[in-house]
Amino acid sequence: MRRWAGRRLKAETGAGLLALFTDAVRGRVRIDGLTLTSHHFMSPAELETDTGRARLAACVFRVPVHGEMVPMCRVNAGGVRESFYNEIQGEAAGRGSALCLA
Repeated sequence: MRRWAGRRLKAETGAGLLALFTDAVRGRVRIDGLTLTSHHFMSPAELETDTGRARLAACVFRVPVHGEMVPMCRVNAGGVRESFYNEIQGEAAGRGSALCLA
């Protein structure tokens, strides 16, 4: 965890853990908090259960699809991603342009 946090801080701030800690002690930076989150993506079978539906309703990890904020579990396991990508590919084919979805 320390190495990941160090790399992430370096990428975001240009300084490593030790430099940020030193600057915090000297009062040069203020560190208000750090939140770590783990997200369990559900399978298609889990989406169909009462618990799965409740989780989808409560989910705050959403992305916009056709003007609707859709829970990521529904995007990943509910076929939304494939449908959306197929739509994009169809539009690109209609324009005669190449599209990379990798």
